[in-house]
Amino acid sequence: MMANSKRIIIDWAETAKSIYCIVRRESDKFILGSVDGAFTPAPENLYLPLTEDTIIKGRYERNEDRTVWSDGRYTVAVYKQAGVVPSPSADVIIGSGELAIKDDSEVYLDALPSFIHKWILNRLVESPSGTWKLYDDDNSTVLKTWNWDNTAKARSKAI
Repeated sequence: MMANSKRIIIDWAETAKSIYCIVRRESDKFILGSVDGAFTPAPENLYLPLTEDTIIKGRYERNEDRTVWSDGRYTVAVYKQAGVVPSPSADVIIGSGELAIKDDSEVYLDALPSFIHKWILNRLVESPSGTWKLYDDDNSTVLKTWNWDNTAKARSKAI
């Protein structure tokens, strides 16, 4: 299986700087190694350089597609390198973020699909106008109730 590209981007006010990041898989706290692209507890080199865009000055980016990433949450810490070599204890952190990965691709939602709470919407017809109820996934806890106006305009009103 070929790995999909995961993209790390940061826009920073300064240009022509050495910018790098550290990527951590949150499920096991493993760090992405810069040499082989594998997640391990203690990679030999964990500093991933970002390259400044040639047109959008101050935008630093990296495409990571060397290995398949498992489903889950990944955090990224981005640093501006102060010295000759990366040193997170001495360098300034200029940004951080999260990536949600599903099937080796970034998911652009507030949560991974497997983490999204599934709601069940039931309509209970107890009167001519009817009632809508939003149930928790246990299908017994009512979270919200609406009266349904069954007229031509079909309005709803929260109780």
